[in-house]
Amino acid sequence: MKRFFLAAAVSLLAASGALAQPGADSLVGHSVRSVAPDGTTTIVSFEADGVAHLMIGNQHITGMWSLQNDQLCFDWPGRARECWPWDGSLRPGVTVTATSDQGNTRQVTLED
Repeated sequence: MKRFFLAAAVSLLAASGALAQPGADSLVGHSVRSVAPDGTTTIVSFEADGVAHLMIGNQHITGMWSLQNDQLCFDWPGRARECWPWDGSLRPGVTVTATSDQGNTRQVTLED
Protein backbone atom coordinates (compact mmCIF):
# COMPACT_ATOMS: atom_id res chain seq x y z
CA MET A 1 0.00 0.00 0.00
CA LYS A 2 2.85 2.37 0.82
CA ARG A 3 4.33 1.78 -2.64
CA PHE A 4 0.93 2.64 -4.10
CA PHE A 5 0.84 6.07 -2.51
CA LEU A 6 4.47 6.83 -3.30
CA ALA A 7 4.07 5.87 -6.94
CA ALA A 8 0.94 7.97 -7.16
CA ALA A 9 2.63 11.03 -5.83
CA VAL A 10 5.08 10.82 -8.64
CA SER A 11 3.09 12.74 -10.81
CA LEU A 12 5.80 14.84 -11.69
CA LEU A 13 7.55 16.94 -10.99
CA ALA A 14 -2.55 21.21 -1.69
CA ALA A 15 -4.71 23.67 -1.55
CA SER A 16 -7.22 25.71 -3.45
CA GLY A 17 -5.84 28.46 -5.61
CA ALA A 18 -3.60 26.13 -7.57
CA LEU A 19 -4.86 27.59 -10.85
CA ALA A 20 -3.36 30.95 -9.97
CA GLN A 21 0.11 29.44 -9.91
CA PRO A 22 2.31 29.71 -13.03
CA GLY A 23 2.28 26.45 -14.98
CA ALA A 24 -0.95 25.18 -13.40
CA ASP A 25 -2.79 25.60 -16.68
CA SER A 26 -0.59 22.90 -18.20
CA LEU A 27 -1.88 20.45 -15.56
CA VAL A 28 -5.55 21.29 -15.15
CA GLY A 29 -7.68 18.97 -17.24
CA HIS A 30 -4.72 16.69 -17.93
CA SER A 31 -3.38 13.54 -16.33
CA VAL A 32 0.12 12.45 -15.45
CA ARG A 33 1.15 8.83 -15.91
CA SER A 34 3.84 7.71 -13.49
CA VAL A 35 5.83 4.49 -13.68
CA ALA A 36 7.84 3.27 -10.69
CA PRO A 37 11.05 1.25 -11.05
CA ASP A 38 9.04 -1.94 -10.32
CA GLY A 39 6.66 -1.14 -13.19
CA THR A 40 3.75 0.02 -11.03
CA THR A 41 1.77 2.58 -13.03
CA THR A 42 -0.38 5.32 -11.53
CA ILE A 43 -2.46 8.06 -13.12
CA VAL A 44 -3.11 11.41 -11.43
CA SER A 45 -5.73 13.85 -12.80
CA PHE A 46 -5.78 17.54 -11.88
CA GLU A 47 -8.76 19.83 -11.25
CA ALA A 48 -8.60 23.63 -11.16
CA ASP A 49 -9.72 23.79 -7.52
CA GLY A 50 -6.68 21.83 -6.33
CA VAL A 51 -8.35 18.42 -6.20
CA ALA A 52 -6.26 15.49 -7.47
CA HIS A 53 -7.59 12.07 -8.44
CA LEU A 54 -5.26 9.11 -8.18
CA MET A 55 -5.89 5.85 -10.00
CA ILE A 56 -3.91 2.66 -9.62
CA GLY A 57 -5.67 -0.33 -11.05
CA ASN A 58 -9.25 -0.20 -9.77
CA GLN A 59 -8.40 1.96 -6.76
CA HIS A 60 -9.32 5.66 -6.69
CA ILE A 61 -8.10 8.15 -4.09
CA THR A 62 -8.96 11.82 -3.91
CA GLY A 63 -6.38 14.24 -2.54
CA MET A 64 -5.08 17.75 -3.11
CA TRP A 65 -2.36 19.24 -5.31
CA SER A 66 -0.62 22.60 -5.33
CA LEU A 67 2.31 24.36 -6.93
CA GLN A 68 4.68 25.89 -4.38
CA ASN A 69 8.23 27.17 -4.81
CA ASP A 70 8.80 25.38 -8.16
CA GLN A 71 7.40 22.14 -6.76
CA LEU A 72 4.29 20.12 -7.51
CA CYS A 73 3.03 18.91 -4.15
CA PHE A 74 0.47 16.25 -3.28
CA ASP A 75 -1.48 15.66 -0.10
CA TRP A 76 -3.08 12.21 -0.01
CA PRO A 77 -5.24 11.11 2.95
CA GLY A 78 -3.15 9.51 5.70
CA ARG A 79 0.18 10.30 4.01
CA ALA A 80 2.84 12.95 4.39
CA ARG A 81 2.99 15.65 1.72
CA GLU A 82 5.31 14.75 -1.14
CA CYS A 83 6.65 17.31 -3.60
CA TRP A 84 8.23 16.95 -7.04
CA PRO A 85 10.27 19.45 -9.07
CA TRP A 86 8.02 21.50 -11.36
CA ASP A 87 8.97 24.28 -13.75
CA GLY A 88 5.91 24.06 -16.00
CA SER A 89 7.88 22.88 -19.03
CA LEU A 90 6.54 19.30 -19.24
CA ARG A 91 4.70 18.78 -22.54
CA PRO A 92 2.15 16.09 -23.43
CA GLY A 93 3.72 12.85 -24.57
CA VAL A 94 7.21 13.67 -23.26
CA THR A 95 8.54 11.32 -20.56
CA VAL A 96 10.97 12.61 -17.95
CA THR A 97 12.59 11.16 -14.84
CA ALA A 98 11.58 12.93 -11.64
CA THR A 99 12.73 12.53 -8.03
CA SER A 100 10.59 13.72 -5.12
CA ASP A 101 11.67 15.43 -1.92
CA GLN A 102 11.33 11.99 -0.29
CA GLY A 103 13.82 10.43 -2.70
CA ASN A 104 11.30 8.54 -4.85
CA THR A 105 12.17 8.39 -8.56
CA ARG A 106 9.65 7.79 -11.35
CA GLN A 107 9.23 8.07 -15.12
CA VAL A 108 6.53 10.70 -15.63
CA THR A 109 4.50 11.55 -18.74
CA LEU A 110 1.95 14.34 -19.12
CA GLU A 111 -1.05 12.99 -21.04
CA ASP A 112 -3.76 14.84 -22.95
